[in-house]
Amino acid sequence: MMPLVAAICLAWEPVAAQTMGSFSEDQLNRFVQATNVIERRREDVLRRAKRQEGWREVAQLAESRGVNVCDLERREQPKFLQELCQELFTYSEQELRRLNLSNRDFNQMTRAIERDQQLQVMVQNRLLQLRDRR
Repeated sequence: MMPLVAAICLAWEPVAAQTMGSFSEDQLNRFVQATNVIERRREDVLRRAKRQEGWREVAQLAESRGVNVCDLERREQPKFLQELCQELFTYSEQELRRLNLSNRDFNQMTRAIERDQQLQVMVQNRLLQLRDRR
């Protein structure tokens, strides 16, 4: 039996495809792949960061400013966090290049998806499908 989420995805995909505007199906698939691998690495980096001394303080500082810890000024980041953030940034750039997406394209797609609920649902469903295959 098809999960409800997949059924919703299939039902909404033609509508979402119409709202994709300038994004091809291939670009969208590469975006989903990039999002999937980058998110898995981000989760790994976050787990490792939380085990470090000083994590709680830097996390509270970032939260008080409404930013993520990697967006703090470098001088405000403990060395362990600087290294982990650099690892994540480097990995993200490599994955985008591997998938033939520029940072600009990836960021444009992210903003477009944030504004379009149907695209959000479609991307979330494709991410779920990717993760189910693992």
